Amino acid sequence: VQRPVLEKYGLPPDAKGVELMKHAVQRRVAEGAQHVEDLANEARRVLGIEQLPKRQFTAEQKLSERADETASRFDDPQVEALLEDAEGGPPIQSILSMTRIAQLGIHVDLLRGRQLPDEVAVLETAPSAEDFFSHFVLPGRPVVVRSALDAERFPPLAHLPDFGFLRERCSHRRVLVKSLGFCDEEGRPQFMSDPELKLPFLAYLEAIEAYEKHRTLVPYYLGKVPLRAELPELADEVEAAATCPRREYGSCFGELLTEGVFTYFGCGRNTTTVHH
Repeated sequence: VQRPVLEKYGLPPDAKGVELMKHAVQRRVAEGAQHVEDLANEARRVLGIEQLPKRQFTAEQKLSERADETASRFDDPQVEALLEDAEGGPPIQSILSMTRIAQLGIHVDLLRGRQLPDEVAVLETAPSAEDFFSHFVLPGRPVVVRSALDAERFPPLAHLPDFGFLRERCSHRRVLVKSLGFCDEEGRPQFMSDPELKLPFLAYLEAIEAYEKHRTLVPYYLGKVPLRAELPELADEVEAAATCPRREYGSCFGELLTEGVFTYFGCGRNTTTVHH
């Protein structure tokens, strides 16, 4: 059934062609092609597949909806029952966890939301890993560290903002991007899904350049993407540097993910729900 359609549009008549067609449709939907979205939903209805997410909501509405969903889970009596043992008291695991937290120096007021910082510290010189951990990571204090690295010790600072460099190294790649975005009241896209759309990296760079030149909305976000898996040439750049953030401060955060660096690369003040 699919073979004639795939061949008509120059796609291989196999699983790869189906995948390419799926991402092509999803890309057009993300770009605002309402007719394509309607046709896709009709096809999904016939196939008994869940409809595509509706995009007419604001980011604030979607964030509120998610908060309500989370709250409803904790209203479940079965969930609340898990927080108590058979004797009606707090579970032993919770007591041990709180004891360990106290031993590490985290005050209970911080856990209760008290003594929260009302400003963000800005450091003009890079702290040692030990100072960074004790003064900021352990007490959960936000901080901006400036001049922690320079282009001499970490060349990606100069290379990665250079689109000519990115084209030379990675223009042949296809990358996963987030495409389910909702604009907030200020027009800033909030991307609320994991990366699910794959498109040419070159097309993504061109979309960012169009935004910088014409302020054209970019309906994608290359966020939460493992660099080694999607753009290995850039992962090589990071690893070849004399140092990197992981080597400078990775010890402050325990065991790191084996996937390595995760990438957040976008424009237009876009962000994700976690970082919002």
